[in-house]
Amino acid sequence: PAANLHRTSSVQVGGGSFRRSISSEGDEGRFVSVRRLLDSVPMHVLFALTTAYALFSHDIYFLSQPWPGGDYPLFTCTFAVAVLFTIELCVRAVVEKGYFNSYIFWL
Repeated sequence: PAANLHRTSSVQVGGGSFRRSISSEGDEGRFVSVRRLLDSVPMHVLFALTTAYALFSHDIYFLSQPWPGGDYPLFTCTFAVAVLFTIELCVRAVVEKGYFNSYIFWL
């Protein structure tokens, strides 16, 4: 039955693993759908692409010798990526027990 649903997932980080448990009992069951959304493949792809953008966009920008006024698209995209990262950080801190101030939080 529904009260006994319990799922454990683990994520490999470096040499260790980060384990978390998702249950539908009590207080932890309130955000199961949000956790599933955050752990879905499209969200992982989105944040992989935004991470790649954050890492390499500035270098590509300087290599391409942008046109005058070309700063605004870069700054707009960079601001949007920063907002996405902040939203994800805040939502995970609220939804996942033990996430705030953990190793993954600071990573």
